[in-house]
Amino acid sequence: MTVLDDRLVPKTKEILDRLGKSMDLSVVTTPGTYNDDGSITGEVEATQTVTGSPPIEYSSRLIDGDVIKLGDVQVFLAALGLTLTPAESMKVTFDGEDESELIVDGAMGEILDGEPEDNPAPARDVDAIATLGDLWTACDEDFGLNRSQALAELGVKKQEHLKQKPREMYQQIAAMRA
Repeated sequence: MTVLDDRLVPKTKEILDRLGKSMDLSVVTTPGTYNDDGSITGEVEATQTVTGSPPIEYSSRLIDGDVIKLGDVQVFLAALGLTLTPAESMKVTFDGEDESELIVDGAMGEILDGEPEDNPAPARDVDAIATLGDLWTACDEDFGLNRSQALAELGVKKQEHLKQKPREMYQQIAAMRA
C-alpha cells in the first residue's frame, strides 16, 4: 500500500463502520446435492457480518439488462479486516431482508481494500465543466456516478447545498477516485 492508502483505507473503514449498513456476506463452502423435489441438502455456508455503504442505485450507463438490471443496487465494502474475500459467488443480505448476488468487478463497483485502481480517471478539460449539468454528465461518463451518487461523494444530499464551482467539485471527485 502507498502512504496515501495507509491513511485512506483505515479512514474509509471508520466511515463505513460509523455510517454504513449492516449486511451479511455468505458463500457456499461445501456444495450440497440436489434432491428429486428440487431442494438442496448438505450445503455448508460461511457467513460474516460486515458494514458497508447503504445500497446505491447503479448509473443508467451500467444497466445492461443482463448482468445489471434496472433496480439493482451496489454497495461498497472496506475489505480491511474481512475473513471472507468478497467474490462473485457470494450472496449479500441487507438487514436480514433482501438477498442478492455480489458482483465483484471494477466496472460495476469497488471493494475498498487498499489496492491501487487500474482505471485512472480519463483526461478531461475541467475548465469545460461550467454548469451542474456539465458536472453530472462528466461524473456519469468518467466515473459511472449518477447525480445522487456524485452528491454523496461530495458529502451533501441536495445540490442546493453545493458551494464550489462545478469544475472544482469534479476535481474533488476525481482526486477521491485517483
